[in-house]
Amino acid sequence: MKPFFLSLLILCALAQPAAPQAQTTAGPPVKVMSYNIRYGTANDGPYSWDQRKEAAAAMVMDQRPAVFGVQEARRRAHVGVL
Repeated sequence: MKPFFLSLLILCALAQPAAPQAQTTAGPPVKVMSYNIRYGTANDGPYSWDQRKEAAAAMVMDQRPAVFGVQEARRRAHVGVL
């Protein structure tokens, strides 16, 4: 029975039509940046958000990404900084 199912599986895999290749043209590069700012409430001592926020903002301004995403942001703690 196993050879039958194995043969059937191979036959089904071979019978699948190939996916058409998409025609693409290269456009200008897009710089994407993601930054994990961590919760502002974390007890990080010298690595707390208050100690890192100016350096983080400077890094974003220096890199000038077209798309910028953050993780662990809290609106009330981080609004106006990044």
